[in-house]
Amino acid sequence: MNFDDISSEQEKNIREELNSWAADNILPAAKSLRLEQLVRDLAKKEKRNQRLKILGSLAAAVVIFITIITTSPGTHSWAVENLPVVGQYIANWSGIEKGWQWAAEHEMFQEVLVAKTDQGYTFRVHRILADPTQTTIIYTVEGRNPASITTRGFSGHDILFNGRSLASGMGARGDIMDGVFVGSLELSDGLPGENGTIKLLVRQIGNVKGNWDVSFPVTRADLAELTRSVSVNQSTAIPNGTLFIEELVLVPTQTVVKLRYKGEEHAPDLTSRVVKLITPSGLVEPRGGDAHGTRVGDAWEQTYDLEFQRLDPVPQEVTLELAGRVYQKCETRIPLSGKQSSFAPDGREVQIIDLLQNRRTGEATISYVTDEKNPWPFSIPEWQVLDEQGKMHRTNLPEIKSSVSMTVGKQPATTGDAAKKEYALKLSWELPPGSKAVALVNAGYWEYRGNLGSFTIQIPEGCY
Repeated sequence: MNFDDISSEQEKNIREELNSWAADNILPAAKSLRLEQLVRDLAKKEKRNQRLKILGSLAAAVVIFITIITTSPGTHSWAVENLPVVGQYIANWSGIEKGWQWAAEHEMFQEVLVAKTDQGYTFRVHRILADPTQTTIIYTVEGRNPASITTRGFSGHDILFNGRSLASGMGARGDIMDGVFVGSLELSDGLPGENGTIKLLVRQIGNVKGNWDVSFPVTRADLAELTRSVSVNQSTAIPNGTLFIEELVLVPTQTVVKLRYKGEEHAPDLTSRVVKLITPSGLVEPRGGDAHGTRVGDAWEQTYDLEFQRLDPVPQEVTLELAGRVYQKCETRIPLSGKQSSFAPDGREVQIIDLLQNRRTGEATISYVTDEKNPWPFSIPEWQVLDEQGKMHRTNLPEIKSSVSMTVGKQPATTGDAAKKEYALKLSWELPPGSKAVALVNAGYWEYRGNLGSFTIQIPEGCY
């Protein structure tokens, strides 16, 4: 489709009319989905070029544009150019998000026409990418100081699907591009229904409060048809319980490994950063993951969704190598007199670097070195105070300080293959009358295990 015959003034008018439709919610949800389907169907059938010559009034231009949007396979590219920074944002991140690249090439992003203006800011949702394992929302914020809607006061609980809170894990990123904030929200769970309406309850942009609530239709039907699931049903014994490798989900946009833990103690800390998925071509890049756990009676149960980049091509088999942190029951005790230091089960020193103590109250700052693979060797809420009578007392919520700057773009100094960080925890307590603290005690410890098992997963022929 060729738009060379559109003048800059006519293009401006059409853009203004489209933005007006979005702001006033004139385009019905059902029609939005229908337009997308028409474009996709006609794109497969229609090969001839079409040219547009707009003459006359704005009304005539809009009528002709509506005709094109319902009959032309070129609508997708026009929609991209409606706000160029959106297409550029997707292109910029496609080097990392291989699923975005695939979706853009196969026109799997759902175009959305919805916006809300308040307090001098306009919030627009442009595209949705929904599959059975995740949902990505791409939006823009325009105004005097454009900022992310996730800066403050926005969470997964502020996203409704068919009137109910999704309460999903959520990731976010964004960039300022040509004076517009372009951002994306990724919900780590698939939508509970194949089709429906999402409502975003947006009440704050940066430091500005207002109302930018918007609703729009969404479907995961197209990508659900292309998704394949491979049942695994393998397991391995680990300290305190059992890990079950249950399913490998092959989505055109990503690959997900589903696991489940059942055991007596805390579930292991598994992330796709240390768990490896390997094909005959090499390592599959990790994307992230999500976990949900709860205690059922005397047992701890937890599920994991470990996310990796899409498999291209899908091989006949993959290898899953598990690694992560496991919880161990073993005591670390630091006396509040004398040397005031001790050693954790793995040999790292834990010492008191500052101590202020009256008889019943006190506060101590303890310090220890961590590394990238085991950044939290202690379960911090489990630090307790031992008194002279041998009774344990909970400490207050500690203050945590790291000696390493976490500013984006800076990497901490490394020793060997893991970054070293010195953490300082300020613990405080108040004991019952007549009690005196004699030691700080932690009854548990998180230990990194580089080999929790290796598993070969055969992929049936129909999946590749």
